[in-house]
Amino acid sequence: MAPRILLVDDNQAVRQVLASALNDEGFEVLHAGDGNAVLDILHSTLPDLVVMNSWLPSASVPSLCESLRDNERYKHLPIILLVADEHDADQFKCAPGVPDDYLVVPFPPVELTMRVKDLLRRVNPTAMGHILQVGDLTLDQQSLRVHRKNNEVRLGPTEFKLLECLMGSPGHIFTRAELMRSIWGEDGVVNDNAINVHIGRLRKSIYPEGLNSQIRTVRGSGYVLDR
Repeated sequence: MAPRILLVDDNQAVRQVLASALNDEGFEVLHAGDGNAVLDILHSTLPDLVVMNSWLPSASVPSLCESLRDNERYKHLPIILLVADEHDADQFKCAPGVPDDYLVVPFPPVELTMRVKDLLRRVNPTAMGHILQVGDLTLDQQSLRVHRKNNEVRLGPTEFKLLECLMGSPGHIFTRAELMRSIWGEDGVVNDNAINVHIGRLRKSIYPEGLNSQIRTVRGSGYVLDR
């Protein structure tokens, strides 16, 4: 069964754009336009994750998040909040019912799909499955093993996380900032060259014979794993 995402925003056009991006990545999307609709849906269906605007008509989003965290049925439900700015995010970080992740509006829809995948893998690996396969590469998220053409590839922990990120969204051009955040988190302090070094190690580990790599450098943008 496809992971179910509850998408909460009073702007129907925004919901349609974000839902389309999530559908393209294989997610089932449930729609809610206000706090009452959220509660109605949750009463009958338990989604795998909630994406919610930080402002909703006729509802206090901080109170709604707090009530979900206080409910035994929903307290572990992952929540990504869409916020107006970093100040908005900081206010939620200091309140009860803290969401699991934040996205500052505006953002490209692909950024949301990446955050959804990352969060689901962290809190509920079975929701996403544990085997990633792109071309002749296979990555097992449970055993932490990688194979190319049935031959095991030995990777260090950082190179494994880097490949896991790239394989999670094949065809997407990741900026260095996105890769750094995925590997070291929001508070990680590393320089841009660190990603270049780890990409080089990853390529050598997967393609020791020096053949063309699926991991391609996009000049001025970042890196992409070709399908």
